[in-house]
Amino acid sequence: MRSMFSSRLAVSFALIFVSVGYGQASPDSIYRYLGSHIDDVEAVAASPNNTFFASGSWDRTISVFSNDSNFSMFQSLWGHNAAVSALAFSRDGKNLISGGKDYKVIVWKLNEETKQFDVAKQISMVHTAGINCVLYGPGMRNVYSAGDDGRIMIYDLVKESSKIIENKIPIRSIALSTNRRFIYCADESTTVKQYDGLGNMVKEFKGHSDYVNSVAYSIDNKYLVTGSNDKTAIIWDVNTGKVKRTLKGHQWKVNSVAISADSKYVATASNDGTVKFWNMESGELLKTFQSGGESVRSVAFSADQKLIIGGIHLDPLDDREYGPILWQTGVERKVVVPTIRKLPVKAPTNNAVGAGNNRATPGGGVGNQTTTTSKPVSTSNSQAKTGNSNKKVVNKTDEVEVFIEEEPD
Repeated sequence: MRSMFSSRLAVSFALIFVSVGYGQASPDSIYRYLGSHIDDVEAVAASPNNTFFASGSWDRTISVFSNDSNFSMFQSLWGHNAAVSALAFSRDGKNLISGGKDYKVIVWKLNEETKQFDVAKQISMVHTAGINCVLYGPGMRNVYSAGDDGRIMIYDLVKESSKIIENKIPIRSIALSTNRRFIYCADESTTVKQYDGLGNMVKEFKGHSDYVNSVAYSIDNKYLVTGSNDKTAIIWDVNTGKVKRTLKGHQWKVNSVAISADSKYVATASNDGTVKFWNMESGELLKTFQSGGESVRSVAFSADQKLIIGGIHLDPLDDREYGPILWQTGVERKVVVPTIRKLPVKAPTNNAVGAGNNRATPGGGVGNQTTTTSKPVSTSNSQAKTGNSNKKVVNKTDEVEVFIEEEPD
């Protein structure tokens, strides 16, 4: 961490650059540098409603920025006792989850009266090592986290209870299918593991030659994208588990991958200090963005896809204030406003559902479909079962989270 004197100099330096329109000449150059921290940025996130960006730093703080014309600082959040290493927004943009090297997950809720994020829930004493990834469930009822202890935690915010899937190997990233049936796990191995809600391994995605650092799932349910120490990213057919495209071009390991909201584009961030912007279908490299930093640790798309936000580690001789970077993609989409609904589950006639036959509506079409979901549970805990180990009792009062995407007026 730099001294306070150096930090003050960096602030003045950053303000001078902003005043002269630094980095706005070309869409391939840095569009905005959001200096706001006093140490390296480890995690970034963008809200699905296109309202906020957030960055988490080794200075133990979270910076929340408004996605407006000035990208003004909205709020600085304090709550972690160590580096903030994972961030995720809820689908409506009104909740933020953070995970830290202090083994803690914090749920922040936007207060409608004060227009500030407040701590809604602190989840501790579950993880026993640093947290590397956090996710919100599609219906915002469940929080997912994973980290160096090899555990995947699923926390029910309504019941205030947690369930654990034991992966045992340290986990670097997880992704969730839109219907919540499957969790994809990138750990300190060369494969990506697909778990069902009961913690059973369904499939392994094999294709990398070194550790997999990041995994992302496309909202159209077609693709999985992974980034690895082997300097490549892979686009997978999520149904067959086969490699669709291998994205080559980085000079060092790929730390983070992100998929655009329309599932057409991929962003990859690397230790070589660049972010690359790819076409999902063709695998064509569209742009390479320079960060000017030692490495780019995390990456995310804005909801309208106009911007990519990256969290960078700076060279010790770099005079810039620590903070995330924004780049322009040159593409744009209409932002889809999500509506969250909860539907009662119709209990099956035999009061049991096979875990392999559960169905949930991932993005709409609720119509006359029956929606059932088995709850994720620890592989080490006993379950309520009927008939065989693959069945679980479903209560008539259970609810499943369903999100419906509606076009804005």
